[in-house]
Amino acid sequence: MRLLHGGEEIFVIERTFQDEHGTYPAGTWIRSPHQSVHTPFSDAGCLIYVKVGHLLEEHGTLVDPNERT
Repeated sequence: MRLLHGGEEIFVIERTFQDEHGTYPAGTWIRSPHQSVHTPFSDAGCLIYVKVGHLLEEHGTLVDPNERT
């Protein structure tokens, strides 16, 4: 399990990324807000781009963790 301080954005470049919220094929962009929690994995392996720590509340970018895009 991973607590996301400052949020996290993930772009799936190759294959499939997974967590307890779903399965995300190549081309998927996932945005998780500050203080959200997830357990990332990939059964077959994947290539992802990850940006962390830039979605803090004082920047006005918090969203409901159940409203992932």
